[in-house]
Order: sequence, then C-alpha cells, then structure tokens
Amino acid sequence: MTRFHLLILILFGLTACHTPRYSADQLPPERLVFGSGGGFSGIETSHTLVNSGQLWKQQGVGAPMTEITGISSWEAKSLVNSAGDLIYGEVALNPLGNTYSFIEYISPERSSRITWTGELPTVDPALARLVNDLFHLTAKK
Repeated sequence: MTRFHLLILILFGLTACHTPRYSADQLPPERLVFGSGGGFSGIETSHTLVNSGQLWKQQGVGAPMTEITGISSWEAKSLVNSAGDLIYGEVALNPLGNTYSFIEYISPERSSRITWTGELPTVDPALARLVNDLFHLTAKK
C-alpha cells in the first residue's frame, strides 16, 4: 500500500509542474511585445513573449501570428517581470523617424510602450539590458 501511495504522490507531483501552453488566439493577459517597423513598406514586425516561454512572430498589423522557437519558462518570466518593473506609460525616447523600434508590456492592469528611432538612447542600464536581450533572442529566428 505504501508503494501505491508513493507512486500516486510522484505522478501528482509530475503533473502539477506543468507549464501552460497558449495559442496565438488565446494569449495570457500578461505578455511582452517588442519589434520594429517603418521604412519604405511601413510594415511592423513584432514578437510576443509570454511567461510560459512561448514566442510568436507577426509581420504586419493584422497578419497571423506564427509560433517560433521559444525560451525556458523561468527565463521568460524573468524578462516579462523585468519589463513590468521598467516600462511605464507611453514614451517616445526621441523624435520618431522613418524607422522605429518598440517594447510594450501588457497586463490586465496596464499597457505601457516605449518607442525609439535608431540606437536606443541613454536609459536606465537595466532597461538597455532588457532590450538588448530581447532583440538578441529573436535575431536568429
């Protein structure tokens, strides 16, 4: 009987640690969207990262989102939480030109977006690291 209880406990423990999977149609309320746009075509390319580590790419507003290779859930949670701590309000860091980059934190409580043209201006070093990590994450995808 003890072995049976131990087996049940182990099976319960393994299923309790399940990371949820989302679809592009049903994203969680908290997420991080980042990317760039503008230029001759004016198309915006965005990436959406959620706490589960799943990552989607979208080329053009209204275009379908395609899931691409994600990252570990603990790394994704760290990035999303950092964004929640660092990004507030709607901020344009310099006058927007022909092309732009952006990072947006979305949660049930708020939506905050930072937009800039060219190189990221001098900002909080933690924000600069976050932006660098996110754009390197998708550079090869």
